[in-house]
Amino acid sequence: MEGAVRRVMQINITEADRVWLWAIAMMTLATFPAVGWAGCLSMRASYEVEVDGHPFGNMSIERRTEGIAMDVISRTHLHMTHWSGDIEIRSVTVEQYKNGFRKADTRVLEDGSTKWSRAVRQEDELWMSTTHVKIASEAEVQALVEATSGLLIGMTPDLVDVLPVVQLFTGSDKPDNRVLRIGVDEVDTSLLNLPCFWIESAKQLPHALNLLDTEELTVFEFILHEASNESMVVNAKELVSLQSYTYQNGLGQGLQVWLGMTELGPVIARLDWRDDDVSYHLKLIGVQKLEASE
Repeated sequence: MEGAVRRVMQINITEADRVWLWAIAMMTLATFPAVGWAGCLSMRASYEVEVDGHPFGNMSIERRTEGIAMDVISRTHLHMTHWSGDIEIRSVTVEQYKNGFRKADTRVLEDGSTKWSRAVRQEDELWMSTTHVKIASEAEVQALVEATSGLLIGMTPDLVDVLPVVQLFTGSDKPDNRVLRIGVDEVDTSLLNLPCFWIESAKQLPHALNLLDTEELTVFEFILHEASNESMVVNAKELVSLQSYTYQNGLGQGLQVWLGMTELGPVIARLDWRDDDVSYHLKLIGVQKLEASE
């Protein structure tokens, strides 16, 4: 997934004190309708992140399926040299599904501080909350650094495979789920699970698409502006059934996403987010099969 894709994906590179990261916000989105996992194999997709055409870091999205259960895990490491100083943000999101959406947790590390966001399904409602921003402990920093290292295909794959990311979401400081509640029918999907949502929808995204940003606790309502069939080659292999969708909303934000099929199932091949005069880009650079033991 500006959030994390914005708050939804939002970066303000004109502020000296703060840079809001669209890609982290995206990762906090959570999907609510029940979907099937047919065709959504266990795999890892690696991405490059750019802001206004400049490199800003890397991200990976993993699917781990077993029967009717599926975990979708995103890991993001962003780094930029700003006139006010270096900006470094690391985040990990885990979305869990079993007979539909169960919950989504996100941990963000920025400038030595950490925050934990959570969305949990309770019957026909979604309960959402976050912890207060606090100084990260040495153990938290180490865990998040390890979890967001080696995001590119072929770079220390063993580290990210064996890392028990669920340990990032244990402890007494977990979010209080009584903060905000909305109906699950108010949301269509998250960015992370958009490829599987696309497959379940017979490779046709809806005209109206509602995305929830769990970090900002906001639903963004998009309307389809244009859809087309296109072609794209990644690592000398052409993606199959590639489709481009361009969405807009009443806030002046635009989302264009390319979805296609690889030998390991559906992926986001590219994503562009426009917010005022700033553009953010997510570009697929490779996919990797995840074995059952990983």
